[in-house]
Amino acid sequence: MKKTKSKTEMLTSAELIKLVGASDSTLSRWVKRGLPHQRQPTGRGGAPMLLFKLDDALEWIEMNA
Repeated sequence: MKKTKSKTEMLTSAELIKLVGASDSTLSRWVKRGLPHQRQPTGRGGAPMLLFKLDDALEWIEMNA
């Protein structure tokens, strides 16, 4: 049985890209244009991981994409 995502669930960039069928460059463009997200340090000294709240991200994409 496939697990469904709750509206408050946090998604990684890869999960959001797969869910909405977007490319990496499209997601980057949306983030620059104001797509709500949180930056979380990876703990490895690299670039922070972007996390997206499912309902906020989908609402923003519907209104702005």
